Amino acid sequence: MVCGTSSMKIIQTFWSKPFFEAERMKGLQQACGWCNPLHYYMSHALSCLSLRQFYDDVELYTDEEGKRLLVDELHLPYTSVHMLPDELKSYPSELWALGKLYAYHDQREPFLHVDNDVYIWQRFPERIEQAPLVAQNYERDIAFNRANIMNVMVMANDIPPYMRHMKTTDEANMGVFGGTDIGFIRRYAEEALRFALSNVETLRQLRYHYYFNTVFEQYLLTCLAASEGREITYAFHDVDDHFSQMVRFDEVPEPQWYIHTCGPWKKLYSIGNNVAVHLRERFPDNYRQVMDWYGRQTVAAISSERQRNVITQSENNHTRLSVIIPAYNVEALVGHCLQTVLSQTWRDMEVIVIDDGSTDSTALRIAEIAEVDSRVRLIRQKHQGVAAARNCGMAESTGDFITFVDSDDYLHPQFAELMMLALNRHPNADMCMTHSVRVTKLRDDALSRNYDKLTTAIGDGDILRSALFLGFRQISFEQFHTCHGKLFRRHLLEGLLFPEEYSMYEDAVFMNRVYKRVSQCVQVGHRLYFWLIHSCSTLVSSSVGRLQGMSAYRQCLSETPRTDSKVCAACLQRIVLHSAWIRSYIDDGHYSHFDRRELHAATHVPLRLFVGFLLSPHIKLKKKWRILRLLYNRKARQAFNNGEFVVKDDGAPLK
Repeated sequence: MVCGTSSMKIIQTFWSKPFFEAERMKGLQQACGWCNPLHYYMSHALSCLSLRQFYDDVELYTDEEGKRLLVDELHLPYTSVHMLPDELKSYPSELWALGKLYAYHDQREPFLHVDNDVYIWQRFPERIEQAPLVAQNYERDIAFNRANIMNVMVMANDIPPYMRHMKTTDEANMGVFGGTDIGFIRRYAEEALRFALSNVETLRQLRYHYYFNTVFEQYLLTCLAASEGREITYAFHDVDDHFSQMVRFDEVPEPQWYIHTCGPWKKLYSIGNNVAVHLRERFPDNYRQVMDWYGRQTVAAISSERQRNVITQSENNHTRLSVIIPAYNVEALVGHCLQTVLSQTWRDMEVIVIDDGSTDSTALRIAEIAEVDSRVRLIRQKHQGVAAARNCGMAESTGDFITFVDSDDYLHPQFAELMMLALNRHPNADMCMTHSVRVTKLRDDALSRNYDKLTTAIGDGDILRSALFLGFRQISFEQFHTCHGKLFRRHLLEGLLFPEEYSMYEDAVFMNRVYKRVSQCVQVGHRLYFWLIHSCSTLVSSSVGRLQGMSAYRQCLSETPRTDSKVCAACLQRIVLHSAWIRSYIDDGHYSHFDRRELHAATHVPLRLFVGFLLSPHIKLKKKWRILRLLYNRKARQAFNNGEFVVKDDGAPLK
């Protein structure tokens, strides 16, 4: 395991109370700020394992639950484990930095404390290992820190005089902390503990009470060191306020040998996925160990839910629902998706999951869940694309109602119940739709925060066809061209298939055909479907996606009678807009493998269609002008690529 050795001791801390309390109170999705809870476990594993590559002595300070999780279950190779004092149990979990302070105070020899979201590709430089006092970087007057410190200084008790006399709000980031001056470090830890614990009662009155930790851990250190004239050696300089230099995974191992996924960066799925990728590539056995353990936890949670909720049907709850889920290489997300489907308050359903030739353990994760819940059925096929997978699911389904869920999305617990209730109240409606919420993190609180007042509205087929791309009421275009967030009566989909020639935008063609059949639709005002946006999803906004989109909307236009003038106008608008988007990608150097003829074909809008777009009375003049600017003005396209120029569709940005 160890590639190089050093006499410097490395320590890490895991006080489990904040983690497990967040899990019990808010759901695991809240634990430690990561987009996906699985990424937390992978982060801790990658951090420990990367340290062990370069250091003989990597010790863990934790409690019994932490030892059980990290050592006994995840088998992380710490050289020794030290128990944190039992008195920590009596303190509020909001003071999450207390465990680190106890670990600092316990040291008797030079050390470096490394947070569990820090990963290294080489040993720390000698100037760091031999410095009397070390911190990661200097945070110079960051606005959030300034507001936080001022708030604490107004409300806190027993503020040390050296903090009151400090004239700046600069502080040291302690992603890495330690040094050889053990006497000062232990005295600092005593001071920080005294200040933190004397404000336990005041804590909840603080506006940013959760971030009180950075004041008593980081700001107090800076103040104490300055008051005694002690110099802090910083591992890194010129770090911006957003810490973007700390998360450059594309530059590891050189020049970026150090990564710290601090603060809001954890909320991005792309960052968590980078952690997973590097764990898999550097430590494949440990990656598989974490994945298997997390899979067992998901299965146990579903099994427990199954036992608590015996499936019984009342007279008004007897209609079988088919949930169709295509899955491809989503081993980290499919478990959470299925968990939200199987915990629906509407219990009578079959869940058909089509594994579309995944090369990871997606199929294994699904099979494990199918063993504990008989409603789940796994179908495996060669990789043919999402359209073919959904078509397979429809062919295998037996329910009177059908809904589609993507394997990286998730549902509100009452998704099926409220949608079925709306259709029962409106027996003439062919389908029901709800709001889809774009999210970047698996969060339980999003379910309640986005829970709107229930409203239902009936629209006939003409209204729906007109609204297909232009938007209907307060639902954006994207709500209409996607198949998710909807519940269909089976007869509505008979004989219809997703077009398998499209790997993206297949929804648009399919839903255009569906709406031609709809006589009535009911809308549920609740936000019940959560659409996870992340870098690993099928991106319709990618360069390939734009090409597919233009082709898909031209097909929609060819299948739409001219008498449906609003739908034709909407298709024309999307065709011209996609041409502009494709040109913006060309400006950025995409499609470099295309020759001139292929580039022309990709961007060309036939004169007849372009004139139709210009003359359409259903497209606002202002929108035409903005699209034309994007089409013909390179500076506008550059501003669009930079997020400074946005073309909107009924209030929803089309990007």
